[in-house]
Amino acid sequence: MFFANREPQDAAFLGELQALTGVASGFHLVVTMTALRESVYPRARETGHIDVAMIHRYVPEASITMYYVAGLQKWS
Repeated sequence: MFFANREPQDAAFLGELQALTGVASGFHLVVTMTALRESVYPRARETGHIDVAMIHRYVPEASITMYYVAGLQKWS
Protein backbone atom coordinates (compact mmCIF):
# COMPACT_ATOMS: atom_id res chain seq x y z
CA MET A 1 0.00 0.00 0.00
CA PHE A 2 1.36 3.40 -0.98
CA PHE A 3 0.11 6.03 1.47
CA ALA A 4 0.73 9.73 0.79
CA ASN A 5 -0.04 12.67 3.04
CA ARG A 6 1.32 16.15 3.53
CA GLU A 7 2.63 15.59 7.06
CA PRO A 8 2.52 12.64 9.47
CA GLN A 9 0.09 14.40 11.81
CA ASP A 10 -2.34 14.73 8.88
CA ALA A 11 -2.25 11.01 8.04
CA ALA A 12 -5.43 9.30 9.18
CA PHE A 13 -4.85 5.80 10.58
CA LEU A 14 -1.06 5.97 10.04
CA GLY A 15 -0.33 4.19 13.33
CA GLU A 16 -2.86 1.47 12.61
CA LEU A 17 -1.49 0.89 9.11
CA GLN A 18 2.08 0.74 10.43
CA ALA A 19 0.97 -1.82 13.01
CA LEU A 20 -0.43 -4.04 10.24
CA THR A 21 2.98 -4.17 8.53
CA GLY A 22 4.36 -6.83 10.84
CA VAL A 23 1.10 -8.68 11.41
CA ALA A 24 -0.85 -8.98 8.16
CA SER A 25 0.66 -11.48 5.75
CA GLY A 26 1.57 -9.90 2.43
CA PHE A 27 0.84 -6.34 3.59
CA HIS A 28 3.57 -3.81 2.82
CA LEU A 29 3.24 -0.11 3.57
CA VAL A 30 5.15 2.67 1.82
CA VAL A 31 4.55 6.02 3.48
CA THR A 32 5.41 9.25 1.71
CA MET A 33 4.99 12.83 2.87
CA THR A 34 4.64 15.65 0.37
CA ALA A 35 5.05 18.75 2.56
CA LEU A 36 7.18 17.97 5.59
CA ARG A 37 7.72 20.87 7.93
CA GLU A 38 8.78 20.79 11.54
CA SER A 39 7.10 17.71 12.92
CA VAL A 40 7.29 15.76 16.15
CA TYR A 41 6.67 12.56 14.20
CA PRO A 42 9.42 10.43 12.68
CA ARG A 43 10.30 11.24 9.10
CA ALA A 44 8.92 9.10 6.30
CA ARG A 45 11.38 7.07 4.25
CA GLU A 46 9.92 8.61 1.11
CA THR A 47 9.00 12.21 0.39
CA GLY A 48 7.08 13.64 -2.54
CA HIS A 49 4.13 12.43 -4.53
CA ILE A 50 3.58 8.84 -5.59
CA ASP A 51 4.88 8.48 -9.12
CA VAL A 52 6.05 5.75 -11.49
CA ALA A 53 9.65 5.87 -10.22
CA MET A 54 8.55 5.41 -6.60
CA ILE A 55 6.27 2.51 -7.49
CA HIS A 56 9.07 0.77 -9.43
CA ARG A 57 11.46 1.08 -6.44
CA TYR A 58 9.10 -1.11 -4.42
CA VAL A 59 7.29 -3.11 -7.12
CA PRO A 60 9.70 -3.88 -9.98
CA GLU A 61 7.03 -5.92 -11.80
CA ALA A 62 4.55 -3.04 -11.57
CA SER A 63 3.62 -3.17 -15.25
CA ILE A 64 1.81 -6.49 -14.72
CA THR A 65 -0.17 -5.38 -11.68
CA MET A 66 -3.57 -3.73 -11.27
CA TYR A 67 -3.75 -0.65 -9.04
CA TYR A 68 -6.54 1.16 -7.27
CA VAL A 69 -6.01 4.83 -6.57
CA ALA A 70 -8.05 6.99 -4.22
CA GLY A 71 -7.59 10.57 -3.17
CA LEU A 72 -7.63 14.13 -4.34
CA GLN A 73 -5.98 15.30 -7.52
CA LYS A 74 -4.46 18.76 -7.72
CA TRP A 75 -5.13 20.08 -11.20
CA SER A 76 -2.84 22.74 -12.64
